[in-house]
Order: sequence, then structure tokens, then C-alpha cells
Amino acid sequence: MSGIIFFKTKSLDTIHKFYHDKLKLKFWLKQNGCNIYQSGNFLIGFIEAFEADTGGIIDFFEPSKQLIDKKYVGLKDITFIHPQINELYNIYNFSVKDPEGRVINFQTFLHNIPPHKTAEDCLVNRRSIRKFTSEEVPREIFDEIFSICRYSPTSNDSQSFYYLVTSNSADLEYLAKCRGDASSVIAAAPYAVIVAADQTKTLRPLQDANIAATYFVLAAYSHGLGTCWIAEMNSNEIKERFGIPQNDHIACVIATGFPDQIKDIPNRRNTAEFVTYK
Repeated sequence: MSGIIFFKTKSLDTIHKFYHDKLKLKFWLKQNGCNIYQSGNFLIGFIEAFEADTGGIIDFFEPSKQLIDKKYVGLKDITFIHPQINELYNIYNFSVKDPEGRVINFQTFLHNIPPHKTAEDCLVNRRSIRKFTSEEVPREIFDEIFSICRYSPTSNDSQSFYYLVTSNSADLEYLAKCRGDASSVIAAAPYAVIVAADQTKTLRPLQDANIAATYFVLAAYSHGLGTCWIAEMNSNEIKERFGIPQNDHIACVIATGFPDQIKDIPNRRNTAEFVTYK
């Protein structure tokens, strides 16, 4: 189920200039006398009326203090609570008011929170992470991630893929040296996830395992984890060390943990450069 929170406004034009032009919210839907905007999985609508609803607090949250500070730079001229650590709620936040006097709070949680990202967010904003904290990932988070990965498609619905997770320091050091610089990031991660497929169950082990790896990195991102995909790890030596049958296919080893960096979105090609319609 999805939802929208609505407010009455006396001026849709003024509201549009503020929420779309200044706050950069996506214009999600226009209806008769009503505008709806989107920020991640948050939908907020404004309906033209004789009086404006100004009660309550509209709250937007980001995944890091750096992004809150970046947002503050463009809004400090209308800020009435400047960036601060709120120990009561364990957040870092600042607050502004919109043109009709509504309080808008921008914050990041200073603790781990349940998954909330949209599919679009996961597809657009996931980045390969090469710096991790040493924080332990609770087993229940991994369980939730792998519960999602159960739905990874496979050839003939063979469900041939499987994962092997290790946090053993000797294993991480070994995997980090397998391909020199290309695999060294594994040494910086608290976990490594080997993604493989059982070749006795499928005629397409490479494809099955690669799709399963993609499901894992997206599900991990949705749960606040960072990942880095290391390819060309399908070696007999790795299989022997980890008890993987020699005929099975290892798609990759994925360095995994809570990220210790925020990466900007790099420039991307226009769709016209790589899509052809016939």
C-alpha cells in the first residue's frame, strides 16, 4: 500500500515554486486544483482552498550528515533552526518554513533504520563502495536481504544460485589477494559474499549467478549496506578453500558492510545514446 499526505493551500503557484523549484521535489502528478510531489517514497499533495493547512511538521530525511549539510547550503536563508544534533531523537537536523508557514524539517538518523528506499532509488543511487565501517551487520539484516534474493529469476526456475557469507579475517585477507589490486577492497570490508550457481541444476549457471548477485547488491543497498562487486573469482583454488564444487560457477565475490563514504551520482549518457527503437 502507498499513501499521500495532503495540505490545503491558498496558492498552488507559490507552493510549486517552493517545493518544485527550490526544494527540487519531483512533480509527480497534476490534478484539477491539486499538485502532488515526490521525494523518494514520500508523496505530498497540495489542494487549492480558501485557507491553508499549516499544522504539523513535514519531515524529509537523508542517509548522511553530509547530505543534510549540502541541503542546508541552499536553504540557510530561510532556516530558523540551524544544523544541530538532537540527542532526544538521535538525529542531525535543521528546520525551515515554507511560504505559508509550514515547518519543514531536514534530518538524518544517527542510528540504523529499517529499509525504506524505493526501487528507483536503489537502481539510480546505488554505488560501489570501497570504504566501510567496522560495524557488525546484524544477522537479521542479512536474513531480510536473502529473503528478497529468493525471488531472483533463474533459467527454467531452477533456483540454482546460492550465497556464502564470511567475516573470517583470514578468509577476507585471502580473497583480497586473489586478484591483486582488483580484489584488495575486500580487505577493507567486514564481510565478503560469494555468489555462485549449482551447475547440476541449470544450463545457465553464469546468468543465474549474475542475476542473483545483482539482486543481492540492490537488496543490500535498500537495507543501508554498501557493496563492491569483484569479478573473475571463479577459480579452483577459491572453490577448494570454501568447499564449493569444482563444476559450480562463482559469479563474483561482493565486499559488503556499512558504508563509510557517500558517493555522488556520476554523469550518465543520455538514453538516446544507447537505446534504439525499430
